[in-house]
Amino acid sequence: MLKNLFSFLNHWRKNNPHLRGFTRKIYHSDYFQNSMAVQWLCRKTMKNTMALGLRFPTLFSIEVTNICNAACVMCPRESLTRPTGIMSNDIFKKIIDEIAEIGSEVIAITGLGEPLIDKDLETKIKYAKQRNIRIVQLFTNAALLDEERTEKLIKAGLDNIIISTDAADKETYEKIRLNLPFEKVERNIKNFIRIRNALKVEKPKIKLNMTVFGENVHQRTYFHRKYKDYVDGIHFSYARQWGEDKSTFSKSDTVVNRYMSKTRVYPCPLLWLHFNVFWDGSVPLCCMDFDCTHPLGQINTMSIKNIWHGNKLNSVRDQHNMGKSNENKLCKDCMYYISWFSASVAAKKKEFVV
Repeated sequence: MLKNLFSFLNHWRKNNPHLRGFTRKIYHSDYFQNSMAVQWLCRKTMKNTMALGLRFPTLFSIEVTNICNAACVMCPRESLTRPTGIMSNDIFKKIIDEIAEIGSEVIAITGLGEPLIDKDLETKIKYAKQRNIRIVQLFTNAALLDEERTEKLIKAGLDNIIISTDAADKETYEKIRLNLPFEKVERNIKNFIRIRNALKVEKPKIKLNMTVFGENVHQRTYFHRKYKDYVDGIHFSYARQWGEDKSTFSKSDTVVNRYMSKTRVYPCPLLWLHFNVFWDGSVPLCCMDFDCTHPLGQINTMSIKNIWHGNKLNSVRDQHNMGKSNENKLCKDCMYYISWFSASVAAKKKEFVV
């Protein structure tokens, strides 16, 4: 009974932007975070999740390309120095084979480019499903999501598609997502839903993500109200400074700048949870290391297991465990925030937060 009540209240909170914002403020308040009960529970959750994550990563992000058709104002691509390209099928298969061998179940096709630029994307997704990857998620801006690609993605077995749609009207959208036409993207989303329903399949589930910052924060409620009835989910994330690049932070006028002024109290959960691979097989420290300035290894010559248990990653984990994360240049000013409670849920369910 209590569990059902909690599920109901949580569902109500998620679907009410004002209530979600209110509970977020309470959760991040010093009074709540510094309470003895919360700190005890956090440390217990952290210990259990660390033990689970040390065996093997729970979540995998695969960048099939870092080439993009957009120039979003909150994206750090303009600071990118690493080469651009598209992941070969051989590298992708090697990654998937290793993931399948150890029994991990969730991958996200994402990164610093637009995945639909990869003409072999559907082949890659189909291979992942053939290797029994339970959930394959695709993050896209949907500008290239025409009817032909829609049918191919559905038939390939894609489970979830998360569309980055950062505004509910043309004027705001095209200020944020430069080079992308709002009407086309919105039409592609509607066509995707129509085609999926016509094929009488439940998947892919379609979710919209709004990256909230100064340009669009006023549209949160309108965005939710406009789209909630015809997509399977809506998620609000927050613009942030990426890695050591502060230009995107100041440019984005992020809503969550309060994290910049606080010392990290707990180790970052991503070091025990999340494994990232770029298009050329290089492995960055984390998802915030967009230019791979802190490489952990190369998939072409190393196994995922060796990288995950390697000295480079373990030394950063030790820094965080000892409260010395500021000694790492990438971590020093990082403002990406995920709680150990959210990390625990993601690890147990083997699902991304989005």
